[in-house]
Amino acid sequence: MYGLMGPSGAGKTTLLDVISHRLKHPAKRRGDVLYDAHRPTISEVRRDASYVEQNDDVLNSMGHFTVFEYVLFAAMCKLPASQGWDKKAKKIERVDQVLRQMSLDQVKTTVLGNANVGLRGVSGGERKRVAISVGILCNPRAI
Repeated sequence: MYGLMGPSGAGKTTLLDVISHRLKHPAKRRGDVLYDAHRPTISEVRRDASYVEQNDDVLNSMGHFTVFEYVLFAAMCKLPASQGWDKKAKKIERVDQVLRQMSLDQVKTTVLGNANVGLRGVSGGERKRVAISVGILCNPRAI
């Protein structure tokens, strides 16, 4: 596992946006992003990498979901039947495994919450771990 660290404003998010083909900016860019010694296609990036945003708008909009419901919803969307994830029970098992791995099993029945509407839920650190849980569901090579 690799980490990218630096002070605020150093360009960490911009670098990851370039690598993941998310940067939609008119600025001139030069050079290539190489992955396994070649320029990856968008489908290769999506298959092998998971992107956890600083501020997850989807998570924020689903504050009435419990931790388990939210991660299961993501599993239902992200884990393809073509790769052996054809049964809901297998997806539930994977969600439970990830929640244990992220030390979220104790809060899995707690709502996410949304401070904008006064709905209390999990802590800020737990919210970030929920977002990371969604990111690791598919065992990506890079997160």
